[in-house]
Amino acid sequence: MAVAIAVSIFIILAVVALYGTRGAAPATSPSPSVTVALSPTAVAVSPSPSPQPSPTATPNAPGDAMVSVTKVRVPAEFRYVVLGSGEDFRVVLLDLDAARATQVATAHVAGVRTAPAQTSAAVSASADGRVVLLSLNVPEAQSSLYVLRPEIGGSKLLLKGAPRQALVSPDGARFALARADTDPAMTGLWIGSTDDGTMKRLIADDPQFVGSPPVPFTFSPAGTLLVFGLGLGETGYQATLVPVSSAEARVDRAATGTKIIGGDVTPIGPASGAEFVGEQEAFVWSSRSAFGGQTVAYTFDLTSKKTTDVYRPSSPDSLLVSASWRPRAEEFATVERPMVGGANVVQGVWLRDRRGSARRLGDYAFLIEMWWSRDGSKLFGRMGGDDSTSGIVDLLTAKAVMQFCLRGGTPGSCT
Repeated sequence: MAVAIAVSIFIILAVVALYGTRGAAPATSPSPSVTVALSPTAVAVSPSPSPQPSPTATPNAPGDAMVSVTKVRVPAEFRYVVLGSGEDFRVVLLDLDAARATQVATAHVAGVRTAPAQTSAAVSASADGRVVLLSLNVPEAQSSLYVLRPEIGGSKLLLKGAPRQALVSPDGARFALARADTDPAMTGLWIGSTDDGTMKRLIADDPQFVGSPPVPFTFSPAGTLLVFGLGLGETGYQATLVPVSSAEARVDRAATGTKIIGGDVTPIGPASGAEFVGEQEAFVWSSRSAFGGQTVAYTFDLTSKKTTDVYRPSSPDSLLVSASWRPRAEEFATVERPMVGGANVVQGVWLRDRRGSARRLGDYAFLIEMWWSRDGSKLFGRMGGDDSTSGIVDLLTAKAVMQFCLRGGTPGSCT
C-alpha cells in the first residue's frame, strides 16, 4: 500500500513539472539594430515612403541612430545644412529664394557619452536636392551613413562601420565613400549605389598609415569619373582621377613614396579640394601646411592630361581656405587667410579669372562655407559667430539673403 501511494505521488509531481516547463516563456536577447553587413555587396532595406516622418530602427547600442525624415518639396535654389552636436542633429533645408528654413530630418545617436563633442554629422546633396547623404561620425562607437529622400520622406541605412567622408553624384545615383575600418579588407575608397546600397572598392588602403583612406573630392557632371585625394601624410593630398568603372587598385606606401598600383588612375597634382568645370576639365586647389605642400589653384585638362596654374599667391604666408568655380563663366572665387592669426582670423574673399585679374570682395571673420548659385549670379556665404543665429550673405554684393535659427524658433526669437 505504501509503495502504491509513493508511486502515485511521483506521477502527480512529474505531470506538474511537465506542464510548468511548457508554460514558461523562452529567454530572449534584445533585438539588434538594423545594420548592413560590411561587404562589397551590402544591401540595406528601405522603409516605405510616407508623408509622415519616416524613422529608422530604434537605437540599441552605442553609435546606433534614430533618423526621421519629413516630406518636403525641394526648391530651385537650396542648401542643406546640418546643425546640432552630441547625440542630436538636425538637417535643415534653406530656400534661398524665399528666405525660409525648413527642418527636413532629425538624427538621435545612442550612447554618446565618452566624447560627445567629437561626434559630428555631415551632408552631401545631389544637384536637384532629392538625394541627400547623412554621415554620422561617432569616434567612440560605430559610425553610420544614411541616404535621405526628402521629397518622399524616406531614409535608408547604407552602411554601419567607419565611414569618414561621403559624396553623392550630381544625379544622386551613386556615392563615393572613404572608409577607415580597422579591417584592411574594408579600408579604402568605395563607390556604391544609393538605390540598393551595393558597393565595390575602387582603392584599397592600409588603415595603419597617416593619410589613409583616400577621400572623394568631386564627381564629373555625368557621374562616371571621380577626383579623389590620395593622402600623402602631413604634406596633404594628391588629386587623382579614376573612372567609377575602374578595377580595384591599391595604395603602396613605401619609404620611397606613396603611389597607387593597378586600376585606371591618373595623378593630377597637390590638392585640398576639386570641382569639375565640365566633363573634360577639373578645377583643383591646394593649400600648404606647416609641414609642407603648395598653395596654388589650377585647372586640369582630361584630354591632354595637362595642368595650368590660374592662381599662385605671391606671399608664402597666404593660405587657400576654399575655392569655387563660377558656373558658365571663366571666373572663380577664393577664400584666403594668413597662416598665423588664431581661430577667428579675418578671411579675404576674392573673385579671380583665368588671366590673373582679381577683385577683393570683402573680409569676414566668421565665414563657414561659400558656394555659387545655380546660375552663377550670386556667391553665397554662410556666417557663424553667434550661438543661436546664422545668416546667408551674397558675397558679391555684401547683402544679407536670409537668417535662420541654429537650435529652434524663428529669427528674432531663436532659442
